[in-house]
Amino acid sequence: MFSRSVEIVVLNALVIDDVPVQNILRKMLLESGVDEVKTASTGSEGLRYLSQGEIDLLILDIHLPDMSGLDVLKQVRESGSKLFVVVATGYEELETVHEIIRMGANRYIVKPVQLSELKQVVEQVSR
Repeated sequence: MFSRSVEIVVLNALVIDDVPVQNILRKMLLESGVDEVKTASTGSEGLRYLSQGEIDLLILDIHLPDMSGLDVLKQVRESGSKLFVVVATGYEELETVHEIIRMGANRYIVKPVQLSELKQVVEQVSR
């Protein structure tokens, strides 16, 4: 008799954004196959979650009350983390997009975020 091992992939996400957007993204991520979604309203709160590990996907707003989302991204990358980072922005200015990618984001999405976009992101992270 043959036995097959099945690899179970558990995906944990962190959303750093304001509360109304957190709730929407949390629901969409869970619908997209993410197992657990943590939320933070500030960059410093998000960095505390990230320091605990166990996060596979970070959805990060550029505009946070205590620091820029780009500052959070910089700290994540300077720590050596290979975390999959998606920066969410309300603006699709070419200069901003170039800066996001240059700083090490894996992807950017323009708000309002579409469920189909998040499903693509989750699929990409699952590989």
